[in-house]
Amino acid sequence: AWGAVPGLGILYVDNLEVGSLYDREGRGSAAMREYERATRQSRTDPYPRFAIASLFARDNVLDQAIAELEHLRENYPDFVPGLEALAPLYQNQQRWVEAAALHAELTRLEPWNPEHFNNLGTMYAQVGYYDQATRALEAAVALDPTYTVARDNLEGLRGKGLSPGAPPGAGPLRVMQE
Repeated sequence: AWGAVPGLGILYVDNLEVGSLYDREGRGSAAMREYERATRQSRTDPYPRFAIASLFARDNVLDQAIAELEHLRENYPDFVPGLEALAPLYQNQQRWVEAAALHAELTRLEPWNPEHFNNLGTMYAQVGYYDQATRALEAAVALDPTYTVARDNLEGLRGKGLSPGAPPGAGPLRVMQE
């Protein structure tokens, strides 16, 4: 019933689906068992490891979640869901430079997604790269002029005098940067 093909037995996608069902029921250890089975059956699909990382992150076992996601990043560098899951974990640990690198990679992989540019801009602002933050936020707004979060972030930088071409009397950080 789960896609088992006569003569082939249970496929890794079956274990992945059963794990997902267990996960939705809140049965984390049963879900983990099924995801690990799926990982052993298919070494080429990143989704079983991604599911394991998601379980760890949900249960606040962040070191394990990060380790799984970093493994995915090494072996599947263009796996967008893995990068999107790893970036907020870095942000929660205030690892701004690592998070910025992930968001920059996401802008390369999905240059049409304004959220990636907004996130990149906020990470650049965290580490004090205001010119780069401004450019990333302007790119987000250019991609989607109705994206109010990016517009608000950009206006926040400009209001504090931290973006290029700041008005006279701009804050000392902007003057120092220029």
